[in-house]
Amino acid sequence: MKKQKSNMPAPLGTVPNGIKFSVFEKEKALNIFFVAGAPNMDVSVQCLRKLPASGADIIEIGVPYSDPLADGPVIRDAYARALASGVTLNKVLELVAAERRNVPVPIVLMIYSNLVLHRGEDNFIGDAVKSGVNGLIIPDMMYPYTKKFAAKCRAAGIAFIPLAAPATESGRIRDISLSGDGFLYYVNVEGITGVRENLPKGIARRLAKVSASSVLPVMSGFGISRPEHIKAVKKYVDGVVVGSAVQNLLNKGEKPWALVEELKCSFS
Repeated sequence: MKKQKSNMPAPLGTVPNGIKFSVFEKEKALNIFFVAGAPNMDVSVQCLRKLPASGADIIEIGVPYSDPLADGPVIRDAYARALASGVTLNKVLELVAAERRNVPVPIVLMIYSNLVLHRGEDNFIGDAVKSGVNGLIIPDMMYPYTKKFAAKCRAAGIAFIPLAAPATESGRIRDISLSGDGFLYYVNVEGITGVRENLPKGIARRLAKVSASSVLPVMSGFGISRPEHIKAVKKYVDGVVVGSAVQNLLNKGEKPWALVEELKCSFS
């Protein structure tokens, strides 16, 4: 079932303690991840233009990197192909800037910290804002250093999206969520991204505790790839992130629109 969306991007709103994504005020959100330039930049343009109509409420773009420690084989392969074809951070920002007016949902970059540090934190944040990026995920930036970086992002009007994992102590969830904006990305499993047959045992109980502690909406990611996964967690979170299942289709030269529609319908 396709959703009708406005042609005008209005993904952000301000709140007293930071920045929010307004989609969470209306419904459970589906965040779709793909790697910029994999299999090529033309397909990435198609993804930006077509994913929202297929059901994506947030689009997360992976910036190619040579040592993506948090990612499994599907996304690693996509990064390698994109790098081999010359995709750089500059090209990713140019892609977002060129297509921003065509994308009526928030755009988030998933980027590793070395790329940020190489450019310079302030330069990177400024360039991301200018291109139209709404949020940043940096999986290898460690808490509590993230608090300083998140404050810079908030001042610039871009959301720094914090992460939590099964090893995160329950008492730290609130503090971590207070340090960021947009949503709290909860990593369902210790380890790397990838398509999994089953979600971890006890995931519903953990997600319920995380959602109760977080001041931000909670999105569940890592291992979610099919409708039954969404049905198992949707009661306990504000949305889910799907990446490897989508990128796997793109790597094979297939289009993910039907899968995204099916995933979105799973929230009903």
